Amino acid sequence: MKTWRSQLEHSLRERKSFSRNGMALLLLWPCISLVLGIVLWNKTLGGIEQDHQVLEQTALKNSGALARSYARYVARTIEQMDQITMHVKYDLESTGKPLQLEKMVQSGLFTAPQFSRVFIANRDGLVVSSSTPLNHPLSIADTSYFRFHKNNNSTALRMEQPTVAGGGRGSKTMVEFSRRLEAADESFDGVVVIAVDAVYLLSFYDHLTFGNAGLIALSGADGALRAARVGAAENDLTLVWTIPASDSGVVLEKGEAFADQTARYVGWQAVGSYPFVAIAGLSRQEVFAPYQETWNAYRRFAFVGSVFLFFFAVVAMLLSARLGWRKQQEAQIRASYRIATEGGNDGFYLLQPVHNARQIIIDFVIIDCNERAAIFFGVEKDRLLGARFSARYDPEYFVVVLQSLVMAMRTGFYEDQYEVPPESPLRMKSVRRRMVLTGTHLALTLQDTSYATLHKAELSRVAKQDELTGLSNRSGLMLALPPALALAVNGNRMVAVLVVGLDDFKNVNDAHGHSAGDELLRSAARRLQDLLGPGDLVARLGGDEFALILENLTHDQEANNFAERISQAFHQPFNLAAATVRLTASIGIGVAPRDGADAESLLKNADIAMHSAKSGGKGRFRFYDPQLFEVLRIRLDTEQALMRAIDSDEIQLFYQPRVDTRSGEMRSMEALVRWMRPGHGMVSPLEFIPLAEETGLILRLGEVIIERAFEQLVQWKTQGLPLLPVSINVSARQFSEGNIDRFLAACLKRFAIDPSLIEIEITESATMGDNADTIAELIAIRALGIKLFIDDFGTGYSSLSQLQRLKMDSLKVDRNFTAELCRTTEGEVFFKAIVSMAHALGMTVVAEGVETAQELRVLQMLDCDEVQGYLISRPLPAAAIPALLRQRFLFAIGLESPVLV
Repeated sequence: MKTWRSQLEHSLRERKSFSRNGMALLLLWPCISLVLGIVLWNKTLGGIEQDHQVLEQTALKNSGALARSYARYVARTIEQMDQITMHVKYDLESTGKPLQLEKMVQSGLFTAPQFSRVFIANRDGLVVSSSTPLNHPLSIADTSYFRFHKNNNSTALRMEQPTVAGGGRGSKTMVEFSRRLEAADESFDGVVVIAVDAVYLLSFYDHLTFGNAGLIALSGADGALRAARVGAAENDLTLVWTIPASDSGVVLEKGEAFADQTARYVGWQAVGSYPFVAIAGLSRQEVFAPYQETWNAYRRFAFVGSVFLFFFAVVAMLLSARLGWRKQQEAQIRASYRIATEGGNDGFYLLQPVHNARQIIIDFVIIDCNERAAIFFGVEKDRLLGARFSARYDPEYFVVVLQSLVMAMRTGFYEDQYEVPPESPLRMKSVRRRMVLTGTHLALTLQDTSYATLHKAELSRVAKQDELTGLSNRSGLMLALPPALALAVNGNRMVAVLVVGLDDFKNVNDAHGHSAGDELLRSAARRLQDLLGPGDLVARLGGDEFALILENLTHDQEANNFAERISQAFHQPFNLAAATVRLTASIGIGVAPRDGADAESLLKNADIAMHSAKSGGKGRFRFYDPQLFEVLRIRLDTEQALMRAIDSDEIQLFYQPRVDTRSGEMRSMEALVRWMRPGHGMVSPLEFIPLAEETGLILRLGEVIIERAFEQLVQWKTQGLPLLPVSINVSARQFSEGNIDRFLAACLKRFAIDPSLIEIEITESATMGDNADTIAELIAIRALGIKLFIDDFGTGYSSLSQLQRLKMDSLKVDRNFTAELCRTTEGEVFFKAIVSMAHALGMTVVAEGVETAQELRVLQMLDCDEVQGYLISRPLPAAAIPALLRQRFLFAIGLESPVLV
C-alpha cells in the first residue's frame, strides 16, 4: 500500500513539473496560428484588390481595342461609300449623260443588302435616277445636305444624321451619304446619295464580345450621333455621354453619363481621315460579374484556412504536450535501456578510439557491452570491459577489422553482412554488423544471422523449384536462360528453347482425379529429365507445360531431332496407380538468336510455336514462324512504292473550286494530291500522307506537288484559259524544314507565273508558338506576293494576338464547324464570331465542307466570303477544270435556294 502511494505521488510531481515547464511551449502555437491568420486575411484582401485593379485595367484596354477595331470597320464602310459615290460622279461628269441606276442594279451593282437606295438629284433637287423604283416624283431640295452641297464648293463625302424611313413596324433608320456633282464649268449640278440602313453600321456589335449591355456608337465631328447600339437596342440615339476632345482614349464613366444609368468602360477612336469618332463601351456590371464569385471563393478559402489554423493550433498544442511528456519520460526509458539490451539477441559494444602520436586510430577500447556481446567472443563480460578490441583478434586479421571500424568513424555509419572466416574469434557462421558514430564513440552491433542465412538459401531454392515435380520453375528457367544465351553468342553457337505442352491433360484430371494428374506430371518430368544431356535444363512453367533449354547447338536439325525424341518418349503409356494413360505432347521450338536475343522473347516465341502445333492437330512440333513481321513487310513495301511514285505519274493533282458565297463566282481552286498506285487503284491521302510525314518523304512529295501545280497553271495559260489562283497545302514538317520560301521563289522564276496565282495553305498548328523562324518564313513568302491561308482553322489553339502578328490573308474554317451551322445555335454563333474577328483583322473567311444549300444560305447570312465543298464541286482531275474556268459562275441565286449551274 505504501509503495502504491509513493508511485502515485511521484507521478503527480512529474505532471506538475511538466505543466510548469511546458506552458510556454503550449502557448506558442496559438500565437503562431493567430499571426498566420492575420497574414492569410491580409493576403486575401490584398489579392482581391489586386484582381480588381487588373480586371479594371483589362476592361479599359479591351474597350480601347474594340474602339480601334470599330473605327477600322467604319473607315472601310465609309471608304466603300466614298468610292461608290466617286465612281458615280466620275461616270456622270465624264460622259455628260444621265446615268440609269436601274440598269446598273441589273448589272450587279448596288445589290449589297446594306444599300437601301442609291439615287441622283439634279441641281433643282429633283431625283432623276434611283436604284429602286419611284412611285411619285421626289425632291430633296429642302434637305440640309442638298443645301450644303449647293452652297459649298466641296466634293467631299458627307454623312448625314440618321432619319427614319417608313412607318410602323417596318420603319428603318437610314444614314445617307452624299457627294456634290458638278457641271463642266465646275458649277453645282446636283448630288449623288447612298442611303444605308443604320443597322449595317452597327453589325460590328457581337454579344460574345460586348455582352448584353455594351455599346457601340458613331459620332460626327459636330457631336451628333450617326448610329448607336446599346445592348439589343439598335439605332438607340439617346446616348447622353459627351465625347472628349482627343482623337482617342479610354475612360470609366459612371452611370450618370448614360441614359440607361449603366456605368461603362468606354473607348473612342477617330475614324481615319473622316470626321467621325467610333465609340465602344463595356458594361462595368458585366465585366465584374465574376468578381463577386471570386471574392466569395477567396473568402471561403480564407475562412477554411482560418478554421484549419485553429485546428492546427489545437492539434499542435496536444502534440507538443505529448512530445514534452515523452521527453520527460526519456530519462526513465534510458534507464530501462540497459535492461532491454541485456535481454536482446544482438551483441552491443561501445568503442572508444585509440590514437597514436599522429592522431591516427590504431585501436579501440571496449567501454561498454552487453552479455550477448561477451558470449559472441566466448568470454565473460568483465573481461571485455576496458580491454582493447585488438586483444580478441589475431594481429593479421585485426588489420581488416580495423579498416571497417575506421571507415565507420569517418563516414558516421557502416553496415555489412558476411560469412565469418575461420580466423575470426566470433562464434557464429554469418553475422550482420552495424556501426554508428555517437559523439566521439562508435556503437557496434553484431547480429547472428546464421539461421537467417540458411533459411534464405532454402527460400531461394524453393522460389526457383517446382514443388510438385522437383524441377526448376519459371523463375529458375528465366535465371538460367540469360547466361546460356550469352555463352551461345560468345561461342558462335545456338540455344534452343522447347516448350512442351501435354495434350488433353485436362481429361486425365476429369477422369481420374487431380492426384492422378499430379502423378502424371511427375512421370512426364522424369521422362524429360532422362532425355537431357550435360548442361541442358528442364523446367515446369505451370499447369501441363514444360520448357527445356538445349545449349551448344550448331543447326536447327539438332533441335528437330530432340523434339522427335520427346514425341517418341511420350508415345509410351504412363502407368499410373489409378490407370494406364496414353497422351501426346505438342512442342514449340524457338532458336536463339534467330527467334529472340533475350530470354523473354525467346520463351514467348517458343510458346507461340507450341500453341500453333496444338492448333495444327496436336502431337506435333513446330519451329517459330515470324508471321508477325508481315505487317512490317507490308509497311516497308508501301514506303518503297511511295518513294518510286513521287517522281512518276502515279502522283496526280485534283482540284476543288472555291467560289464567292453570294455570286457563285469561282475565285480559286485547291490542289489536292492523289496516288494512283498500280494494282491498288487510288490510294487515299489519309493512308500515305502520315507515312510520308513519318519517313520524311513529305519534303520531296511537297516539292513535287508545288512543281506540278505550277506546270498545270502554265499549261492552262498556254491554252488561253482565264486563270484563277491555285492554293497549295504545305505540311507542318515541310514548312519547318523545307525552306519553302526559297523553293517557291525558284518556281516563280522558272515557270514565270504571277505570284497572285499562288496561294499557300498552312495548318493552324504549323503557325502556333512564338518561333521567330516561323514568322520569318511567313514574311518571306508574303514578300514574294503569295497569299497565305490558315487551313482547318478552329482545330488548333491560335490566339487573337497570334493572328494579328502573323498577318495572314484568309482563314479556312474547318468543315466540322461548317457542319454545326444548321445543327446548333452555338455553331452559328461560333462561326459568326470567326467571321467578325477575321474581318476585323482584314482577313477573308472560307467555309470548308459545304454540302447543303441550307448551309450555304446560313453562310451568306453570316457574311462569309467564300465557300468550298461537295455542294459546289467534288475534287476534279485537271482535265475537267477548263470547263469550269470558262463557266466561272458555278451557281445562281434563286428565290429560295441557290441553284447549281
